[in-house]
Amino acid sequence: MKYIELALKKLDFSENAIKIYLQSFHTGRSTIGALAKYISMDRSSAYLAVQQLIAEGLLKEDIIDGKKHVFASPPNVIEDLLKNHAKQLADIACDIDKNLGELLVNYRTNNSKVALQSFSGNSSLPRIAQDILSSDISEVRIITNQNAERKVFSASAHDDFIQSRVRKGIKAYVLAANTRGADLLQRYDERELRETRVDKSLTPLKNETYIYGDNVAVLGFSNTIFGFIVHDKEFAQLQRLLFDNLFQADK
Repeated sequence: MKYIELALKKLDFSENAIKIYLQSFHTGRSTIGALAKYISMDRSSAYLAVQQLIAEGLLKEDIIDGKKHVFASPPNVIEDLLKNHAKQLADIACDIDKNLGELLVNYRTNNSKVALQSFSGNSSLPRIAQDILSSDISEVRIITNQNAERKVFSASAHDDFIQSRVRKGIKAYVLAANTRGADLLQRYDERELRETRVDKSLTPLKNETYIYGDNVAVLGFSNTIFGFIVHDKEFAQLQRLLFDNLFQADK
């Protein structure tokens, strides 16, 4: 029975409701008054507890000889409630995970320490893209190696990010290594709200950098795929200054 009691506590049932259910579980069909008497509970408290249990399907009602009786639902009903509760919590956790970047930025408002997020695997690009698109910005600076990126990430994921960025009116300033992929970027700059400059001296490393607002994100795809985002105003300012110096030099 300890598992039943623990489950009811996790489901936030009141102490009185738990006592009523456990007593009904053992007693079977009984009047509310009789249940209250078994556990030395006043009738008004017992009625409130019964209503909570009935509302959640853990007590059933019937009439015997003109008197209302209640009886406990079987344990599998509690199991179903727990599974539904777990799914709801998982959905909430998923929502927090999807909006973690924005939440951490808001958290930084009251916390002077640098906020750092890190990711691994194929989720890295979507997580960084989502953080960029959820930020209140009008521009993003990108250092990219298009040839290496396209070997790792699908064209659809790449295009979805561009289309979402354009819809939000976020202009991209891009420094690209001298690759065929960079030429393709430049060809569609106007349509895709972008200004691309090819830096022939830029080593085509297997990583990309995104500078936006008070954030700097790095995406790596060498032996393993990883990503991280630094939420720090001064660090972002320095990276923006370095980027702008390179960008202007490639005019």
